[in-house]
Amino acid sequence: MAARVAARCFSFVMLEACYHAISVEKRRINLKSGMSDCSVIFENAFAEHAAIPDKFFLSIVRWCFPESEEDVRLYSCLANGNADEFDRGEYLYQANAVHDVFQIGLLNMSYHISAVVNATGASSIVTPTSSSAPPCRSKVTYNVSVRVDRCRIVSCSCSCAFKASWCQHVVAVCLYRINRVNEVEYRVTIWDSINELTNEELKKLAQFLINDLPRQYLPVAQRLIDQLRNPNSEINAAVGAPDPTDGGHDNVAIWCLDQRTLHENIRRILIKFCLPSPTVHCDVQYLSSNQPPAASEWLSLFRPHRAKEPEGLWNLLSIVREMFKRRDENATSLLHIITEECLACSQVLIWWYQTALSQSGQWTLCSPSTNKSSSLMSNQKTPQLNCASLCDEIVQLWRLAALNPRLSSFEREQLTSFIQIYHRNAVERIWKYICFLTNPETSVSSQAAGFIMSVVDRQGQRLSAENARFTADLFPGFLSALRACQI
Repeated sequence: MAARVAARCFSFVMLEACYHAISVEKRRINLKSGMSDCSVIFENAFAEHAAIPDKFFLSIVRWCFPESEEDVRLYSCLANGNADEFDRGEYLYQANAVHDVFQIGLLNMSYHISAVVNATGASSIVTPTSSSAPPCRSKVTYNVSVRVDRCRIVSCSCSCAFKASWCQHVVAVCLYRINRVNEVEYRVTIWDSINELTNEELKKLAQFLINDLPRQYLPVAQRLIDQLRNPNSEINAAVGAPDPTDGGHDNVAIWCLDQRTLHENIRRILIKFCLPSPTVHCDVQYLSSNQPPAASEWLSLFRPHRAKEPEGLWNLLSIVREMFKRRDENATSLLHIITEECLACSQVLIWWYQTALSQSGQWTLCSPSTNKSSSLMSNQKTPQLNCASLCDEIVQLWRLAALNPRLSSFEREQLTSFIQIYHRNAVERIWKYICFLTNPETSVSSQAAGFIMSVVDRQGQRLSAENARFTADLFPGFLSALRACQI
């Protein structure tokens, strides 16, 4: 149990400091019990910094990798939008396509896993029982590198052409390390290995390394040689040299989250969802009759979250809740990504604002005018209510983040600043969008503007720049999350 806790919670520096403190305290107790003058010896004990014995690390090294396949599946799904890459990686692992797995950095809480994956030329492997199994083709070798820090995969890369970082080959290597820990070969850091080599061996290493991949390494080798010959270069001014296999010195270890791919996927989901689409009814009478706004709102609120649209974003919000439950450091990072993309979509913001106005009791949702496109326009009531519920759920998750008792004073102040910026940006974008739609000089059709401004006040006036207000009772926005920051 102690080894598992140390592997998950302690960095190398923290573990080294704890071991040194325990050693010093043990020596002090032994010296006191011997009734000897220990002043000089005790000072020497504090001055020295004994290395941690190898057997201590060997007892915890097997626990320095994530234990659950669900963690790998979660981040693979986040990076790719579905579980297809995880399923393909699982198939590669079961097909024994992973070999030459090395854990480089044995005596460290952070290390690299280097492996080779042999996959067929067809990249459409799904499952071994798939009806569309790929034909037998020549095998392609991919080099995979995974960096681990305190039971978290902090970075991963592969030589394949896949855009996302969590490809099927990375998944296969992770599954291999989880399930076949006894078959992994362990190595010390590259720096320690280099220190053990003689000058002749170092020269031979450099020659063979460049000769192995001349196209990639020749330009780099020549650039480094030129810098070494220049006495004023940065490489000569630096003390020592960087080692990619040495780590575990950061205060916080965070799982590798493919933020760029997430931004693109969420943006694509919102654009697709906001586009109006016709609905096919089996009863022709529905083509000439519209559902009352109150009925649409009731059906939207009655529907469970997992049945709402856009399904992909609701699934991401469920993942955020699960991350909060696991105390995952990426919970707020994922929530930041979702919030930024929703606030960047003007249609989502105006729908959120209109629904908030109608829920205040001072405004009323109105049906679009009866014309040939009324059926199409009425179909946008449900997306509007779903978007409003989505934004309200985002605010609630920020409220949960603010109520985290583990937050430090600095983290709470930083979170408050972020939420204030989000609320201010939402109000500014909504105001600019309303001014744009109601400006007679802009080339917006009256039909589109009339549909977007589908709320009326008590005087029967549609929403415009003249009557738009953003008080707390009309548009709460992120105010509930801001109040939670003050608790």
